Amino acid sequence: MKFSVEWPQPVSLHQRIEYAETCAAALKLKPDMTLFVDGMDNAFNSAFCSWPTCYYVVDSDATLLYVGQQDDGADYASYNVQLLFRELRRLANVKKRVTLT
Repeated sequence: MKFSVEWPQPVSLHQRIEYAETCAAALKLKPDMTLFVDGMDNAFNSAFCSWPTCYYVVDSDATLLYVGQQDDGADYASYNVQLLFRELRRLANVKKRVTLT
């Protein structure tokens, strides 16, 4: 994700968390949304090869719910964030229906 500011590689987990929190605030993510960051060893990124062409939605049980990918035909890393938001709303509605039944 491109912001008006690009930061150097974080040198600590604390700094990585600060970067993530700054991005979440800039994107106006809801406060009840859990934010995860990769460890300093980049184990998640190494396992899933997520940057720059994919992102993932994972639930609290570590179940992979959604894989977002680069827009088809784009010659650079870009995402249709509306697709992600649509999927998050759909997942929230599914969870409500499951909880209610």
